Amino acid sequence: MQELKTYGVYRFTLSDGGGKPELLISIKKEYQGKPLYEKALQRQFDQNHDLEHPYLLKYLEMRDDNELGRCLVVAWEDARPLSSFVAEIPSLEAKKAVLEQLASALGYLHEHKIVHGDLSPAVVFVTTKGNQVRLLNFRQQYAGNQDDAAQVVRYQAPEIKDGTVAVTVRADMYALGMLMKDLRLGGEFYDVVSCCCNYNSSARYTTMAEFADALDHRRANRPSGGVQLGMPKVGKGVLRAVVAVLALVVGVGIVLYFINDTDLLGQDDASQVATVSRDTTATMATQDTTSPAPAPADSADEYTGDLAFLAPLVPQMYKDIDKIYAPYSAASSPEEKQEVRAKVKRYYRGLRGTLGKKTQAQYDAFDKAFADYVKIKNNALNQ
Repeated sequence: MQELKTYGVYRFTLSDGGGKPELLISIKKEYQGKPLYEKALQRQFDQNHDLEHPYLLKYLEMRDDNELGRCLVVAWEDARPLSSFVAEIPSLEAKKAVLEQLASALGYLHEHKIVHGDLSPAVVFVTTKGNQVRLLNFRQQYAGNQDDAAQVVRYQAPEIKDGTVAVTVRADMYALGMLMKDLRLGGEFYDVVSCCCNYNSSARYTTMAEFADALDHRRANRPSGGVQLGMPKVGKGVLRAVVAVLALVVGVGIVLYFINDTDLLGQDDASQVATVSRDTTATMATQDTTSPAPAPADSADEYTGDLAFLAPLVPQMYKDIDKIYAPYSAASSPEEKQEVRAKVKRYYRGLRGTLGKKTQAQYDAFDKAFADYVKIKNNALNQ
């Protein structure tokens, strides 16, 4: 038997199966004996064992193994993880084929009213013969282990992290866009990735067929008139890209100045920004900073025209910032204030990165909305 590296409650073990290779999904020893995980494993089998698709791994049966305990048995063939496939530096066509096959498998699930909900490299495999996708439709559990959960959290759509709305097929679309980044499909596919990873779920593709069409034509939206976009030209386009990057850096610097425009702490905490995880479980305290701050003058209702994308984003942004500040008050220690500052920085960088391709005026409007609200929260924190 060969154990695959996994994060969470369940372990993946490869077995020759007496001549028929199998993937055995069992409960790790430290979690065995807990009915919660046993029932969840059985439930996943019950919900998925009738599914059959060429790019999906097939559920076979539930079995008791002397060494592993209760197992969900999955048909297997010689394959390697998606990360190993990427390390081989495959051709553009090979990477596109993998994405198309993955989209086909996800589209099949969606047609059966199933959302994968846990799409990440941990459940995507590519066969050694033919480079065909074998997707495992399985949801891992993490038993409160934040170190394990952190390995896949980057693939989770914002609505999954926040728990604010029901999970839909568009959460899978977000994860698919993140996998495109892992496959190093940027550049000419920038619009496709940006559409998949849009912070606003309603702005993402609605179906996998729509995604496949966009992937084929390298554009954000479905075709309107048959115009196809190819490789971007160099020259003026490259110059514009450089200018846009410089503007982005300046914009980020301005907002981080406003984040730091308090007496929280003066030292650089960039290393902490990279390690402090966003707290999505904090409960509301009784201090002033836990209540939503009054919205700045530029209300979300006033965003129209080119700034219409901010109308749904800004209210959610306010709620997220409120959650970050909720556990803290004016009585918090300097270390705690440093912590909230790091969380705000991390949230800003992550949120801004989801905006996709925007004009400088659009970026400036977003930065202003963010900075104004953070300043209000900081003033309350330091009263």
